[in-house]
Amino acid sequence: ARTLHYQFYSWYFSALPYLLWRETSYSIPVRILLLGCIEYAFLTFPATAMSSAILQVAHWTILIPCVLLLRVHPEQGNN
Repeated sequence: ARTLHYQFYSWYFSALPYLLWRETSYSIPVRILLLGCIEYAFLTFPATAMSSAILQVAHWTILIPCVLLLRVHPEQGNN
């Protein structure tokens, strides 16, 4: 199962900077911290409860503003 996680990470890691810089309004240090947290979580082997929690928090921290942005500006989602 862990191999699937690495495959997923290799697929979407290049989208993370776009999501953080284009779709969120976080400060640059927070954006870099989120990228570092995700990198830490994926590089921790075997996965621990802490690395899994860090990954979940980082993903939700990125995802929530993206979803809220679509609700505030629905016309942008049609392009």
